[in-house]
Amino acid sequence: MQSSDMIRQVSRIKGKGGWRNVYGGEYKNMKVVLKRLNFWHRMFSFEGNSLKEKYRNIRLEASILENLKECQNVPHLLGYCGLDIVTEELEDTLIHAVEHNANMRDSMSRALVMSLGAAQGVRCLSNMEYGPVAHGDLHPGQFLVDKEGKAYINDFDKAHALGRSYRTGAPCSVVHYPNTEQVHPHLSIGPLEGYNVSLDNFSLSDHELGYFSYDDPGRGHPDLVHFGLISEKTDIYSLGEVIHYIISNGQSHRKVKSRTHLNKYATIYGDDMPNLLMDMWQIWPELRPSADEVVSRLSALLENIGPDGMLPER
Repeated sequence: MQSSDMIRQVSRIKGKGGWRNVYGGEYKNMKVVLKRLNFWHRMFSFEGNSLKEKYRNIRLEASILENLKECQNVPHLLGYCGLDIVTEELEDTLIHAVEHNANMRDSMSRALVMSLGAAQGVRCLSNMEYGPVAHGDLHPGQFLVDKEGKAYINDFDKAHALGRSYRTGAPCSVVHYPNTEQVHPHLSIGPLEGYNVSLDNFSLSDHELGYFSYDDPGRGHPDLVHFGLISEKTDIYSLGEVIHYIISNGQSHRKVKSRTHLNKYATIYGDDMPNLLMDMWQIWPELRPSADEVVSRLSALLENIGPDGMLPER
């Protein structure tokens, strides 16, 4: 598909970002979206490295979409050229779907379907053949939803290709902030080589965590605040925030990382949901579950729902 052919048939602007617009239209009787660098960014980015950086980001995003073409929770890539990316159009955003779900009779099962879809999208990044890849900017606004309520992970322009150690095969971390002062001195290995934390000689109290803001997804993320590193487990922490957003019907809380707060969801989903979220919010990245484990635990919760859309009484 040529993006120039599609742009002639654009019928509406679906969204505007700081440097890119999203257009909706049709191409060969198919609903599609076109992501295109906006006019003002093109005009004022020729000096310096800004345009080159955006070009690299867009090419990375296209490459990730191409490598995830078999994933059922990633929008299907239809074509890309230069600074344009064309994908299939999905029915809704996750944020709007969550708002709509609040008044549905089967809201619990719908919430689990959306949560599972989001986790499956993250799993695709973790298990990518030339990966893993960390999304690096996960929040509710980065997911789309189809007409069945399944969530799709979206927008990979801030992703980090991690790679794996040639010796151990373990995913590599990347330095997000090059300032080594942000890495605590108790780390036994420098940030460029990975990290090795000990729970015995360092602890973080709740007030040091800050809080997660859905308007500023990176704020309060312990991996960035305390280590200056991004790994595949960084996405797991943020995915916990997305799942909480879904099951709370879009309610944003300044501090949600306590079992006391999550106990109210145990009356709906049982103890398994609060336990899962607390595990995903572990401070130390290596203690968080893998994306595979998150998918498995959410699948088990969904399988236990009865025909009435509720969990059986215990």
